Amino acid sequence: MELTDALKMVFIETAQSLRGAKRRLFTARTVKMLGRGGAQRAEGELGWNRVTIRKGLHELEGGFTCIDNLSALGRKRAEELQQLLDVVVAETCQPVCVFHDDHADAGICEQLQ
Repeated sequence: MELTDALKMVFIETAQSLRGAKRRLFTARTVKMLGRGGAQRAEGELGWNRVTIRKGLHELEGGFTCIDNLSALGRKRAEELQQLLDVVVAETCQPVCVFHDDHADAGICEQLQ
C-alpha cells in the first residue's frame, strides 16, 4: 500500500488524537494494513515508535489490553525531595562569618551554626 501525503496526515492526526490503548490499537491496525515491513515504514514515514507499535500488535493479536501504570510516574514524595534538597544545600552553601565591631581586632570571625 502506498502512503500518500494526505493519507500520512490522516494517520498522524488520528494517532495524535488518541491516547493509551486506543492509540496502540489504531497504530497496530494501520501497520497490519501496510503489510510486511509496515512497522518500519510507520516508524520512518509516520514518526511512530516501533516499540509502541509492537506492544499494540501484541494487544491486537492476543486480544488483551496492557494496563499502563502511569500513576507510578507521578510526583515524588516530599520526604524524598527534602533529603535531596538537604544534600544539595549542604554541598553548595558556604559557612557565613560575622564580624563584631566591639572587638579590637576586626579580623575575628564567628561562624554561625
